Amino acid sequence: MVLGTTGRPKGRVEYDVDLVCELQRLLLLIANPSCGLRLGQSAIQESEIYRRLTERKNRCVRLNYVVSFHLDILPACPDRLSGGTCIVVPTARHEAGKPATPLGYAAWV
Repeated sequence: MVLGTTGRPKGRVEYDVDLVCELQRLLLLIANPSCGLRLGQSAIQESEIYRRLTERKNRCVRLNYVVSFHLDILPACPDRLSGGTCIVVPTARHEAGKPATPLGYAAWV
């Protein structure tokens, strides 16, 4: 959405919207991005409405809506080493996560 290119992926029926959720205030409580993923899933599933829509993926929590749409929520922590708008996101293979710069990418595009 930041890029202004939201659309249905080629060859797919449903829309796929990705959201990065930067966990600034919980930074001291989160040991790594995978922990943030678990916390995010727990918080979402506290809601009766969203509990039935929730699906855990390797790097995100997905909300599967009924009408050709899903929302992937990717938890992120500020990257203290890199600074600026750099973040660390969960990965399927590394507990420590991997660096990312979605705002930097959007500015570059």
